[in-house]
Amino acid sequence: MIKNFFRVALRNFIYHRTLSTINVLGLAFGIAACLIIYMFVSFEKSYDTFNVNADNIYRLKNVRYYASGTDSSAGCAALLGPTLKEELPEVVDFARVRKISTLASANNNYFNEKNIFWADSSFLTMFSFPLISGNAEKALTDRYSAVLTKSTAEKYFGSKNAVGETIQVGGTDFKITGITEDVPENSHIKFDILLSFNTQLTDRFCWGCNNNDTYILVKQGVQRTVLESKLPFITRKLHNRQKDGFDRAYFLQPLKDIHLYSNLRFELEKNGSAETVYSLSLIAIIILLLAWINYINLSTARSLERAKEVGLRKVSGAGFWSLVGQFLLESFIINLIAVVIAVLIVEVTYPFLKELTGITVSSSLWNNHSLILLLAGLIIVSPVIAGIYPAFMLSSYSPISVLRGSFKNSIKGVLLRKGLVIFQFSISIILITAIMVFDKQLSFMRNKNLGLDIKQKLVVNTPSKIQHGQDRETSYNAFVNELQKQSLIDSATYSSVIPGTENGEVSGGVRYGEQSIEEGKQVYFVYVAQNFLDFFDINLVAGRNFFDSELEGIYQNKNKEKALIINESASKAFGFSSPEKAIGEPVYHDTQKLGRIIGVIKDYHQQSLEKEIEPTVFEGATRGNYCIFDVNTKDVSKKIETIKRKFADIFPGNPFEYCFLD
Repeated sequence: MIKNFFRVALRNFIYHRTLSTINVLGLAFGIAACLIIYMFVSFEKSYDTFNVNADNIYRLKNVRYYASGTDSSAGCAALLGPTLKEELPEVVDFARVRKISTLASANNNYFNEKNIFWADSSFLTMFSFPLISGNAEKALTDRYSAVLTKSTAEKYFGSKNAVGETIQVGGTDFKITGITEDVPENSHIKFDILLSFNTQLTDRFCWGCNNNDTYILVKQGVQRTVLESKLPFITRKLHNRQKDGFDRAYFLQPLKDIHLYSNLRFELEKNGSAETVYSLSLIAIIILLLAWINYINLSTARSLERAKEVGLRKVSGAGFWSLVGQFLLESFIINLIAVVIAVLIVEVTYPFLKELTGITVSSSLWNNHSLILLLAGLIIVSPVIAGIYPAFMLSSYSPISVLRGSFKNSIKGVLLRKGLVIFQFSISIILITAIMVFDKQLSFMRNKNLGLDIKQKLVVNTPSKIQHGQDRETSYNAFVNELQKQSLIDSATYSSVIPGTENGEVSGGVRYGEQSIEEGKQVYFVYVAQNFLDFFDINLVAGRNFFDSELEGIYQNKNKEKALIINESASKAFGFSSPEKAIGEPVYHDTQKLGRIIGVIKDYHQQSLEKEIEPTVFEGATRGNYCIFDVNTKDVSKKIETIKRKFADIFPGNPFEYCFLD
């Protein structure tokens, strides 16, 4: 009987090849879209779950309540971790990490490393980053010890065992005491080099600075709410509200929630969004439903033609359940073919989607066990969902009515099919409308005036080390002059931070002269060259730009009053009724005088449009973390190669890294 079912199904596929092809492709593309979305969603939800202690690890969230607003940050004071372990019996251990970027070198290999972390010795035992070489409990115990990932070790030392070798980081030698496997992509802590946290603990170490991510490991079964209720005691022990001038509170973030549910200042990387994950999941379900409905509508559209077949087969002795089995088998075969084609579509298109979207999920379907289970489920469930109604509807036809020519579809069946068509078109219209709105949003973001001109702006990271006997300013000026002499650039400037990136220079308790310490605001700081405003075409709304004389000797003469420029947001935060009122006013950080306001600039977007423009103070500088060049993009590849050679001549031993702001 089964053999006969397959024969009939094959005959129907061949005889109605156009309709069968439409059915198969409709299901295939729907399932392919569902699979791609599921790969992304499952990857996002898997963040940090590989850690054995994931359910018992929390990160501390540092919330400060200023008069001007609330600041929520991942950065905490260095004393927080040790105090938690000492005072709370529920805390088994703690680990502090702090991310830095600097030049690293070994074996005449030089790289600007972006993922270097100071880390406590407990880090490798709390988290599941297995060591290939070395002892996890001791690797970061001694000062000036370092642990490298496998790929980082190979980058500097090739196939040689790097344990015991020396790597220079930021001009300091560290002994390599361990090699870990490469960090999984679904970890929110992505390190290439770990440095012993103890190395920093000198007389100059800032114990009160909020620049350490602090994680705690708690005992099994400890309730988050119970532990969190004890944190105010820790806050009072560590911080003086009267001295700080603001209130503070600590909260616990479960490790597995950080990637999707945390959006704090100074996150270790750009996190995902739970809303995006749930929205995409809903879209995947809708797409799959549309594919199934399309299959049902196309199958029932042939009801009159299939009715004659049913009538003849019933007259020949075929039973109701035999016919149901026949139609479900046809549905199963179509869905199986569709799943196979969907997998091929995903395998072919996913690498391009990866490059287009920037997501880092593995392109192989077979590495994801839950995805394989989903495929198996689709192969079994999809034929039933898509085929059950057509199978029962077609199998229920009366052979007498069909053969007499008096066959009619039931009113309920007609209404159901019309309802499915209406639902299909309604969802399609909603999705098309959403795409149009999304396109308008993209167009808005592309055409929005950011408040500064970023076109044709080439950014080059400034060198970490300068040749012996030379100073930075002289070397920078020689580099810029050489590029201008060869007409490689039109103009140049410097800055501590570039547009599009998060500014890490921030302080609370900043106020102007007439305000009390309690009225201090949280303000960001940017250090810029004298021509920074003109270079980016940033408008002054009041006052003036820096004078060259105001920047002379700024690093040598610490007592010289600094000239400051603020943005409109800072002017409003300080409470000035107009930008003109801010000119000439002194600015203080707590009791320390920072300088005097000489100008107010129009607000510009430092980060993406979704981020609020923060109150910012600009100080003059003669060097910065970035050299920014205005470059004519004609023959830009040749120009960049020439700039790279000049960079190597003037700054040997420094890697050349660049990007365009636009």
